[in-house]
Amino acid sequence: MKTFARTAALALAGVLVAASLAFAAAADTVPTKITSQKTVYDESGKTVVFTGDVLVTRPDMKIWSDKMTVHLTPSDTPDTPGTIRKIVATGNVRLKREGKTGTCRKAVYTAEDGLLTLTGKPVLKDGENSIAGKVIRLWLKDNRSEVESGDAPVEAIFFTPADGGGK
Repeated sequence: MKTFARTAALALAGVLVAASLAFAAAADTVPTKITSQKTVYDESGKTVVFTGDVLVTRPDMKIWSDKMTVHLTPSDTPDTPGTIRKIVATGNVRLKREGKTGTCRKAVYTAEDGLLTLTGKPVLKDGENSIAGKVIRLWLKDNRSEVESGDAPVEAIFFTPADGGGK
C-alpha cells in the first residue's frame, strides 16, 4: 500500500506540473496549481482524472473545465509516473493567456505533435478580434493554426483602422 501511495503521489505531482506545461507549451518551469472537486489516479489505465470545477493556474495562463483527463505513457522506471501522452479537457472549457481567450466544449492536446484541438463551438478572441469554426487546431510548437468550417463557414472578425490604415 505504501508503494501505491508513493507512486500515486509522484504521478500526481508530475501530472500537475506537466499538464499545464503541455497546454502552454512552455520551456521554463513555473509554479502550476490545479484544483478540482475530485482527483482520481488510475495506475493501470495510466490516467489522472480531475473533475468538478477544474482550474489550472499558471503565471501566464488559466484553463477552466468541468473535467480534465491526463493520459500517461508507461514509465520504464518503477514508482515513476509516465510522461504525458494526451490531455483532454471537457465541459465548459475556457482558456485565458496573455489577454487572449478561448472557449469550447472540448480541448485535446497531444504531446507528440504539440497539437491543441478545440471542438464544440470553439471561439478564440484577441481583444475585439475573433475567429470561430467547427474545429480549431493550434500547433503550439510551430505557432500556426487552422480553422475548419462545418455547416456554417468559418467566421473571422478583425477590427482595422477606420481610415484604411494608410494615407
